Amino acid sequence: MYVSCDMDALKKKKISFEEYLEIERNEGVKYEFHRGEIFAMAGGTNNHGRICRNISAALHTTLSKKGGLCESFSAENKLYIPSEDRSFYPDAMVICESDKEEGTEHFMTNPTVIIEVISDSTEAYDRGDKFAYYRKIPTLKEYVLINQKTAKVEVSKKVSDLWLTRYSSGLDKKLKIESLDVEIDLSEIYLGVEFLPEV
Repeated sequence: MYVSCDMDALKKKKISFEEYLEIERNEGVKYEFHRGEIFAMAGGTNNHGRICRNISAALHTTLSKKGGLCESFSAENKLYIPSEDRSFYPDAMVICESDKEEGTEHFMTNPTVIIEVISDSTEAYDRGDKFAYYRKIPTLKEYVLINQKTAKVEVSKKVSDLWLTRYSSGLDKKLKIESLDVEIDLSEIYLGVEFLPEV
């Protein structure tokens, strides 16, 4: 039997966070959730994938050697910000023992560090609105942006009510994440990355 639907009405219908989780489980597709609306996530470039793989592996290895008080997570893990009613899939996150919560098997709410690999299409969002939402997370201490076009990283660190940013450029430099007492060579982060010539 054919049933007609008002597609505009369906598009405007807000869903709950629980309904969003159910949709993801049923469809096997990753979405961002923004106050009742969902948006399918686009795929990244090969370099984006390489950098995400490298930073996740480096964090896992480094943090494991430090005794496991902090744990790294990849872009497969969902972040939910209750105060904003928004959900994201950061490229990497670190959650430390003192901030872990119970009862959130399908999403995280309390990262110490968030890492995003920026591209031309996402840079403004990652620096602007997304960072504004991330700053609402009480446990967040540092926000790392990794450039995929050149060997450059920037780290914004919360100091009292301010966020101070420092930069590192060049494959001979290191990414320093002070809240984790971690240093990672940029050459390790950019292993296998094929930089395109500037046009």
